Amino acid sequence: MTYEIPEIPKVPKEIIDAVNNQTLAVFIGAGVSRLIGCIGWNQLAYNLVNRCFSTKKKDGSGLINFKEKETLIQEKDHKKTITICYHLLEKNGFESIFYEELEKSLKADEDLVKSQNIYDELYRLRGLFITTNADEHFDNKFEQSRIVWREEDFDPSKIDRTKLYHIHGSIKDKDSLIFTVPEYIKLYNKPTFKKFLEEIFSKYTVLFVGYGMAEFELLDFLITKYDPNKKQNPKHFILLPFYKGEENIFEFEQSYYNSMGIKVLPYVKDNKGYGQLYDVIKSWNKEINQASGYLYDSQQEIDDTVSNYSEEKAERIFQIIKNDKSQRDYFFEALKSAENPFPWLQPLKEKGYFDPQNWNQTRNVLGYLENVADKIKENQDAEVIETLLEIANKIITYQDEKGEGIEIPRTDWLMIKIIFSLPIDKITESHIEFIRLALNSEWIATWVVYEIDNTILPRLLQERAENLVLNLLDIILSYKKIEEKSYFDDKKTYEHTSIKYISIMDESTINEYQLKKTLQKYKQKIAELCSVKAARIAIDKMKIIIKEDKSKFDNMWIPTIEDHPQTISPERYECQLVHFVRDMFEFSETHKIKEEIDKLLKEEHSIFKRIAIHIINYHYKDLNELFWQLKGNPLEDELLKHELYELLKNNCSVFTNEQITKVLNWIESNKNYYIPKDENEDQVNKMIAYKKKNGFLHF
Repeated sequence: MTYEIPEIPKVPKEIIDAVNNQTLAVFIGAGVSRLIGCIGWNQLAYNLVNRCFSTKKKDGSGLINFKEKETLIQEKDHKKTITICYHLLEKNGFESIFYEELEKSLKADEDLVKSQNIYDELYRLRGLFITTNADEHFDNKFEQSRIVWREEDFDPSKIDRTKLYHIHGSIKDKDSLIFTVPEYIKLYNKPTFKKFLEEIFSKYTVLFVGYGMAEFELLDFLITKYDPNKKQNPKHFILLPFYKGEENIFEFEQSYYNSMGIKVLPYVKDNKGYGQLYDVIKSWNKEINQASGYLYDSQQEIDDTVSNYSEEKAERIFQIIKNDKSQRDYFFEALKSAENPFPWLQPLKEKGYFDPQNWNQTRNVLGYLENVADKIKENQDAEVIETLLEIANKIITYQDEKGEGIEIPRTDWLMIKIIFSLPIDKITESHIEFIRLALNSEWIATWVVYEIDNTILPRLLQERAENLVLNLLDIILSYKKIEEKSYFDDKKTYEHTSIKYISIMDESTINEYQLKKTLQKYKQKIAELCSVKAARIAIDKMKIIIKEDKSKFDNMWIPTIEDHPQTISPERYECQLVHFVRDMFEFSETHKIKEEIDKLLKEEHSIFKRIAIHIINYHYKDLNELFWQLKGNPLEDELLKHELYELLKNNCSVFTNEQITKVLNWIESNKNYYIPKDENEDQVNKMIAYKKKNGFLHF
């Protein structure tokens, strides 16, 4: 049967085995970069000849004349032409023109990079990569420390599969470039470089990609090293394009390459031209990945390095995970449970894994950071703490061009967890303020509330960090306003909309009445640290609400200041504020609150007077003079009735005669009774007498 060149050649078993054995070396030539828009040696030679012709010397004459130009253009050895042009330009002080043209030749077409970036596919071959190209289009697949181009880096004893070797230099370092014939000859005759190549060709299965006869300097080297008399099967391979029907030409090429131990792998270029190479490599990757054990071997290396950290090992791992999401996920999964996660912190930071702008691509670091946060209490290393703090600060303050922060689930919660695992002197008011933002996140508010209740507030109280506690109280005592609709009948014909105030703690969690639970749990410790200041925070919020709606603190919702079964909804936000103020003053030393209680008695809204009278009742021995200094008749304010009667009932046994007389006068002179309209005078008098009798009975 006549052999037909396929569109996609089958992957040789030797290459699959080499991937499994980590002995595949891929040499990358100029033809690869041409697929993404870089120009070839022929076009570069042509452009340089034209620049030499158009460039004038100081005397106005050209570097070359028209005849010389045409002669150079017709030269088939493009390397020779480039060498001549370089010397012409360099000799006449125009060396910069040469590098200008060289850099232009190395620029890629952005559309081609997006549509068929062959370097994405080549990297997935997972080989040792050696390129004779000077461009940097493959460099972004490698950590900077893994890209080498200087002669001293080509050490035959330290060949590393995680590195990219630019054996003809890199455009980033003009002194390293090898592009003239004398430079090629010099390089390939250096003992160390020759040994470097010998090591690769003897121990690796080599695949040549993107090479043509005119740009294959390595051929000279291979010709001198391969012994055809041994008749061994070719160990190395080259991908070459052909048109359909060129099977005879393929055979000619194969006989030539066989003499150097290279087997030609042909593919048809009729439909896509040289771009067919992209499809070949892409198809090969699928086939290799199905048959390769590379993934398992790499994961073994990852496990070992996570457990036994060293800088050298870590650099290899960073290269392995750089362009491989599955390996990256596996690595961070391993770090999530690492016994000692701390050595990785600074290297990961330097590699940009914690950069906010990269967070969408590196979100799998969350588990690792959580592990660090859990273990930081055991390791109070100053450098680790500073690094963690820097990471957290960058993330919580980050805003993109739209002014938006990071909206990745768990991020805010994790940053809070990290921050509040740090020494107390590292925690600032801005960190507390971040909690306010986090509570507004629909993703993680419940977790943040949990941290407040179980970690943050108790930690700050334990450390007696008064200012931070007060800042946190200002947040957890905050509220949101929501609209509530109610109807006067089942048909919903009469709709009424009211504003409901709800605690930010209750609104942000699935746990009911979280604010009440948290305040109940920590009220005594809060009071011991900062009772008066804490009470002021709640009072200020009450005043803001009262300005908007005076009815929110009326006696229907808050019938008593003390806990009482008559209170319909003690979990209501307004009720929680009142009870918090009450608790703070009850737990306080009386000399610290006397002035505050006096101010409350002078407030216009009854809720403040009621709180004040309740506290005077609670601390009657020390605060009673505030009560007896009241001007007017307090019994005339019906809204104060319950608190007044409680005070009189509980303390009348210690009243002086003068105080008893004063109370009796209040009762006798009180005219502020509710009397229905249209009652006759006799009935009115009876009702007033009954009210007074009731007052006397209470007393």
